[in-house]
Amino acid sequence: MAYLNKYGYLDMTGGMPNSEKMTRALEYFQRFANITVTGVRDNETMVMMNTPRCEMADMDSPADMMRKKRYALGSKWSKTELTYKIINRTPDLPANVVDRIIAESFKKWADVSRLTFTLVTSGDADILISFAAGSHGDDGPFDGSGGTLAHAYYPFSDAIGGDAHFDEDESFTDASSQEDSESYPPEYIL
Repeated sequence: MAYLNKYGYLDMTGGMPNSEKMTRALEYFQRFANITVTGVRDNETMVMMNTPRCEMADMDSPADMMRKKRYALGSKWSKTELTYKIINRTPDLPANVVDRIIAESFKKWADVSRLTFTLVTSGDADILISFAAGSHGDDGPFDGSGGTLAHAYYPFSDAIGGDAHFDEDESFTDASSQEDSESYPPEYIL
């Protein structure tokens, strides 16, 4: 129940949900996860729920599953030429590898959008990228190894809009040389 509530599939503001609401929430999750829709907590569902993931909710409310649009409904950038700054890097990889992976990830976004991304090393940037553990200055503390991998924020006008935070308690690798299935290449998350 906590998972379904945390990620937006179940609204618990009115107290404990009845079995019908639980079934519907499980169905919403299963559809979103592209697994067999059964409405029950079967093995396939539990495996998916226990898979490390981004901390951000998949939707604001169960009503979002009824929408026809298949894109994020948060804010958008007010410009197309964006800058990013890497505040710190994971010690799991050499700094130049982290920089390359992040640049390649932004190139993938640029290739399918009208956005451009330029690395800056000083001054302000539109997107700040950092690796941190536990509580790290926003409203989403990381949970340690094996849970949340990262989170990012919609491009608001506030201080953390557009930023991406990676959980340093996770183990990160370079996908081009990945052998350890317990490690996560940052490009899969970004």
